[in-house]
Amino acid sequence: GDEAAILGQIRDLVCMLPSNNEDDNSFVECTDDLNRAEASLANCVGDTSIALSTIADDNAFVEVKAAYAKEMVTGFMKLNGITVGAVANRCEVYNDEGEKTAEFVSFCDAFNIPVLTLTNVNGFTADKCSEKKIAKAAARLTYAFADATVPKVNVIIGKAYGSAYVAMNSKAIG
Repeated sequence: GDEAAILGQIRDLVCMLPSNNEDDNSFVECTDDLNRAEASLANCVGDTSIALSTIADDNAFVEVKAAYAKEMVTGFMKLNGITVGAVANRCEVYNDEGEKTAEFVSFCDAFNIPVLTLTNVNGFTADKCSEKKIAKAAARLTYAFADATVPKVNVIIGKAYGSAYVAMNSKAIG
């Protein structure tokens, strides 16, 4: 992008984050109706970044590391005026994205930012390439969710099967 677009994205991100890990001034007044119905939400299951934008206050969702591990969506949004970290998967493919998501959940925990997870998983892909990395990535993601002390909410928006579901902030890990 050009310089103006990049600086605009940086401003959007900085506005979502607290100034430090002890700051709790990330609240802004929300004018959106909390009970609003979104008819188009059911069509967003495939691309959860659109779903997160739809449910965010004023449709403001800032995706981070968008070009890395595209199977996972991580970013920040406002819900009822409070900054929330959002994690969601885009499709059935599950390779290295556990690393990206684990780092994001740990960041949110360090800055006391609640985490919302949208889950739609069929399970892990079982081929030679992905099997080499699945165990480590899934363990790291599961640990990040289990270790986080911030409020965590998981919304199942499609399928939730096997150990891939467990790694995606399932009820079983707290």
